[in-house]
Amino acid sequence: MKGIILAGGLATRLRPSTIVFGKALLPIYNKPMIFYSVSLLIESGIYDIYIVCTPRDKKFYEELFKDYKNYGVNVNVLIEEKPQGPGYCFKIVEEHCLNDDLALVFSDNLFLSKDISKKITKYKSKLDGVVIFAKSVDDPRRFGVIEIDDQNNIKGIEEKPENPKSNLVTTGIMLYSKDVFDKVDKLKPSKRGEYETTDLNNMFLTEKRAKVEILDEECEWLDTGTHESLLLSSLKIKDFESQNGIYGSPEFSLFLAGKIDKNKLLELIKTYPKDYQESVIKRLELL
Repeated sequence: MKGIILAGGLATRLRPSTIVFGKALLPIYNKPMIFYSVSLLIESGIYDIYIVCTPRDKKFYEELFKDYKNYGVNVNVLIEEKPQGPGYCFKIVEEHCLNDDLALVFSDNLFLSKDISKKITKYKSKLDGVVIFAKSVDDPRRFGVIEIDDQNNIKGIEEKPENPKSNLVTTGIMLYSKDVFDKVDKLKPSKRGEYETTDLNNMFLTEKRAKVEILDEECEWLDTGTHESLLLSSLKIKDFESQNGIYGSPEFSLFLAGKIDKNKLLELIKTYPKDYQESVIKRLELL
């Protein structure tokens, strides 16, 4: 399985912060937002990662992850020339991932959870179709809404409906089997002029090959859409780390994956501030 991280878009709601570089490079507490997605994929045993971003941001991601290949993790950066919707990413990565199952992660979707990587890992050997990670929210109208029956089978998926049929919505994590590329060729732009993952998911649904993985209440889904929510997310990460040690650190994820040992981990973070290093050590002590 390979990983795709969506890090494109203009993030106009976060200007002027996003004038110089993209949203996923903004800090969430003590690390760039993109670190959380990369960390999640590494901890899920996914070591070939493709970041899809704007031409402006390519150099930043290449600099951030330039040494990861030395530790058995390939972080590749591909350009989306203009925003065309989340479903368009499959066209961008197709030549690199044609024969692989895929984990799609939206870079601005952050989750506070101790076991979400385990939920991804369990599908790596038995993926057929699409698995949509979902969560109940108070106002589902801003999301793709999933209607399920009493056996958790998906009955329908609707993008940003005015009258939602449930409170269960798609999050920024979806797993696709390799035949997704057969369906991508059939995708057409939506009324918004974008290629939607909802339309792609509905293709699998018509074949009865769409599953839902419902995230429990203990998993917190952090909002990163406004400057205020970025601040609140940073404070929640800070509180979480004060109890559990470092979270969303790719360096620590390399250690957990067995790609580096403890000494190498401490060497990789030696230029980081003291509080970051102490947070890493705290999590080491809690293992």
